[in-house]
Amino acid sequence: MVSLNKVASLVKQIQSLMAESDNDILIADIDTCNTHVQMKHIAFLVEFVEFEIRFIEDAQYPYELSSTINGVKFFAFMDARRIVDLKTIIPDQFDYISAKLQVEAV
Repeated sequence: MVSLNKVASLVKQIQSLMAESDNDILIADIDTCNTHVQMKHIAFLVEFVEFEIRFIEDAQYPYELSSTINGVKFFAFMDARRIVDLKTIIPDQFDYISAKLQVEAV
C-alpha cells in the first residue's frame, strides 16, 4: 500500500508550486484515470506555442485550448472576446488560433 505521508507530501509540493505560479495555475486535478491542470489563458499561451483548440458547449467560455506533456493535460478556456484581444497582446497566438479555427470550420 502507498504511504499516505508520501501522497500528502506530493499534494503539499503541488500546492506550493501553484502558489508560486501567481495563480496562473487554477486547478490541478489528479486521479488514477486522468490528470489535468487548468491554467489562466495568458499563462497557457505563453507556455505553449502549439496546442489543440476545440469548441465546447459552454456559453461563457466556448473554446478549450489544450496540450499534453508526459500524460498530463494542460488546458485553458477562452471566449471570442479574449481571442480578439490577443491581436494586441500576443499577435502570433491570435494568428495561430484564428488559423486553427478556420481549418476546423471547413
